[in-house]
Amino acid sequence: MRDRAWLTVPALALALVLTVPALASAGSLVPFHATVSETFTAAPCGPWARCINAVGTGQATHLGAITESASVVVDTNPADVVNGCSPETRTTTLTAANGDTITMVGNGWTCAATSDAHDDYGITGGTGRFQGAGGSGNEYNAHTFTGPGVGVATVTYDGTVSSVGSLGS
Repeated sequence: MRDRAWLTVPALALALVLTVPALASAGSLVPFHATVSETFTAAPCGPWARCINAVGTGQATHLGAITESASVVVDTNPADVVNGCSPETRTTTLTAANGDTITMVGNGWTCAATSDAHDDYGITGGTGRFQGAGGSGNEYNAHTFTGPGVGVATVTYDGTVSSVGSLGS
């Protein structure tokens, strides 16, 4: 009898695990997409660097209507140019209407001849339901100068994001 009771407890525990629906993992990655129309200013910020500040508005999955704030540093040293493209680092914050944010840092290339830029980014966190978020993806930027040091761009972000804070809400 004691042997049967001892076997019943693990069997009961296994039955509970199999019948109770599992909660989504806080770190689960879901698809992420955003498109932003932005305006930017660009100016030299060192002997071999150009700094770009951009702001924009758009739409993003999991955020809805967003505002964007980005800063880009382009390495203009001719020794670092590859196939007509210069290395760049981009730091971006996307903010939802409710104030939740996603922050990301990307590294890639900006190409003067084609007026575009490509970055691979990592999500470094956020606020609200995206506090502690992670994920990664790529960013594509098609930009046009409309005057000396100013312009417009369409930016697309595609990748994944986790919303670790969403389960605590």
